[in-house]
Amino acid sequence: MNIKRVEKRAIANPELTFTLRGPRDCFNENLDSNLSLVRYRIKDPQLNVNMLEVGRRTKTRLAILHIGDIANDSIVADVTDRIKKIDVDGIVDSGELL
Repeated sequence: MNIKRVEKRAIANPELTFTLRGPRDCFNENLDSNLSLVRYRIKDPQLNVNMLEVGRRTKTRLAILHIGDIANDSIVADVTDRIKKIDVDGIVDSGELL
């Protein structure tokens, strides 16, 4: 029985941008919440999500999203291979992948 409970914050309004019309939600630290936001906005059946783990110790989950009939398969494969080759103890911020 898994009784683990992860603290998370709610999806809030963006603090850096302001819009009069349009969606007012933004990404947060929870990958599953972010994926559900993307899937809610992009209802394309060709939307592909490739899940990976980075970091020997942190096992940080990340997702590569692309639309299958638009994205170049060789570029998606190259990005996936580059991420798989990252050999560090941990990734805590997406800026570390650049």
